[in-house]
Amino acid sequence: MTSLQIYVVGGLVDRNRHKGATLRTALESEVKTKKIAVRKYVDLAHGSSEVLTLNQVFGIILRLREGQSMMDACYHSIPNRKKKTNEEKL
Repeated sequence: MTSLQIYVVGGLVDRNRHKGATLRTALESEVKTKKIAVRKYVDLAHGSSEVLTLNQVFGIILRLREGQSMMDACYHSIPNRKKKTNEEKL
């Protein structure tokens, strides 16, 4: 992450009503896009969605700007209810 980058976070309408609207607009405008690979960094509970709230994404971005690793940023920004419990990991 650098201070020269601008982050546009897709949300609000992207999951249900206008699925993929932000991504489509970015691609049409030739804006570089990235997706947070949530499952790579956090063991999600069975049935838990990779879809994050705007607050969770913003928390990850802030932690990355503070110098945390992607794994730590995701772990501390994603609520426990979305993570596997110790019993589920067995």
